[in-house]
Amino acid sequence: MTTALIRAATVLALVTLTGLLALRAVGWSTLVVAGGSMAPAIPLGALVMVRQVSLTELRVGDVVTLRGPAGVVTHRVVAIDAGSEGPSFTLKGDANPVADVDSVAFVDHAGLVVAVFPEAGRLATHAKVLVRIGAFVLGAILLAAAVLLGTLHRGRSRVAIIADLRRAVSLAPTDLGPHRRLAAMLLNDAHVEAALAEHARFEAALLVAGHLTQLRAEREYRDATLRWTLASLRTRAAAAAA
Repeated sequence: MTTALIRAATVLALVTLTGLLALRAVGWSTLVVAGGSMAPAIPLGALVMVRQVSLTELRVGDVVTLRGPAGVVTHRVVAIDAGSEGPSFTLKGDANPVADVDSVAFVDHAGLVVAVFPEAGRLATHAKVLVRIGAFVLGAILLAAAVLLGTLHRGRSRVAIIADLRRAVSLAPTDLGPHRRLAAMLLNDAHVEAALAEHARFEAALLVAGHLTQLRAEREYRDATLRWTLASLRTRAAAAAA
């Protein structure tokens, strides 16, 4: 029963992660509107879905989002000027009496608003803490799955345990627990190159996720661990040769 629940949670986590990665891979993202300049079409607190499009796809009447000096702005295109150095766009909030003072010249792509969810943004804002707790719980479940499966099958070889840990880190690329356990087992078995590869994978996942503080800490941990491990391996080799 417990194993079935763990497997179900693992499948759900994999599907969710795959869906999020797929949306990002095709240039989709979401954001919460923090102002009322686009009311009533896009009210304050609405959640909007944004797709990256080429500049040639934009038309007057489209709603675009961009990051400016005052933060993220979501306004409607009211005019397009085809200049010699590329098109520039005049934007205006539906609720504003006049258009924005400065026109906008996007570099290659622009964020086109393709869907609006008026109440979802407020729920998403209030749910941030719950999402973080959920991510922590998910990581704990995956780690518990690896530990429990190892407990249920104590007679298995270390190769099988390492295989389970590899699956765990593939499901939760930035989860610290399975990663540290996998790297430690590889180092204890003198698979230094494999341990280095696991550290490189984990650090790349942290970089993609934007966890820069954790990335710096992981690099310091990696360097300290490898120094100790290499010194230990040399001591063992010297003792065996004596």
